[in-house]
Amino acid sequence: MCHKQLKAFTLLELLVGMILSGIVLTATFTAYRITTKQYETYSSKSKAITEISFFASQLQADFSNATIIIHNSENTIQLQSDKRILEYRFSTKYVLRNDFKQIDTFKVAVTGIEAFYKSGKVLAENAEADELHLRINFEGKTEKKIFLKTKDPKAEIDKAESELK
Repeated sequence: MCHKQLKAFTLLELLVGMILSGIVLTATFTAYRITTKQYETYSSKSKAITEISFFASQLQADFSNATIIIHNSENTIQLQSDKRILEYRFSTKYVLRNDFKQIDTFKVAVTGIEAFYKSGKVLAENAEADELHLRINFEGKTEKKIFLKTKDPKAEIDKAESELK
């Protein structure tokens, strides 16, 4: 009788291999979950920062183009120019920009609004303003943004030239 020995793994070797594979798979899955969570956090912060930046640039452009800025109420301003009238409504969760044709919504949390005219705080409703201070909340922190009515340099030069004549 000839006994032929077959090459094979013992039960102990298989058990060790399975345990090692389980450890590697657990570490891989944990690393994947951590990476996914960090990406989601980064993505949501990036969206919020983009939204705030877009809102700030849009408001500054509208503010600069306006000829008359009216602080209507505690949370509303109206920007009037030669071509159109815009209205901004501020809340603690979003900002609405209404040009009376369409309404844009910015997911920006504004918690405080102060309007100024010639460096003096506007206290009355429906008063003209040339400066706006907003407190914007982002991740539990409050950031103050200041929007100024920029003067048109060409108009200033024309005005100065007409005064000289």
